[in-house]
Amino acid sequence: MGIRWTEEQLAMVQAQKKEIVAPRALAEPPRGIPEGKELKTAEFTFPFPPSVNNYWQMMAMPAKPPAKARVMVFIGKAGKQFRADVCRACEGQRLGITGRISVTIVLHGRDRRSFDCDNFSKGLLDAMTHAKVWTDDALIDEIIIRRGHIVPGGMVKVSVRETEKAPEPLELKLEESLEKMPF
Repeated sequence: MGIRWTEEQLAMVQAQKKEIVAPRALAEPPRGIPEGKELKTAEFTFPFPPSVNNYWQMMAMPAKPPAKARVMVFIGKAGKQFRADVCRACEGQRLGITGRISVTIVLHGRDRRSFDCDNFSKGLLDAMTHAKVWTDDALIDEIIIRRGHIVPGGMVKVSVRETEKAPEPLELKLEESLEKMPF
């Protein structure tokens, strides 16, 4: 059975929603779209990306004592191949987006085997940055990842949409809210 709140507790929660503090000033102003400028959108289809576990490789670099061994991380063979495929597919569609971005990723698996959707986004987005679809993947404010239907060989569809401005962070008066909670 779920928790039942009294009318007084519900009123307290409603009041807390109104106590949202104004957003903190950003270190740099949001890079919004100037008035009258059209927002850029594009759709891409790529081969199924390697997972983050296969995109990057690690190699231990031994060292003579007292120095410690170092680990070198680099893009592996599967990552380089995927990056080249993305660059080829994006040749005519390099958008060079400099505003804020929303990305929707639909992963169409190769077969019925299960996979973690979140293991494929980082390599995919880095490859698209390398292909100059946008100037920096730090511009991405929203990522939606969906599992699609099975396609022999697998593929990924990516929709890119330039958004008007960065979302503004909200800060709650956390300490005061916790003090007022009924537990």
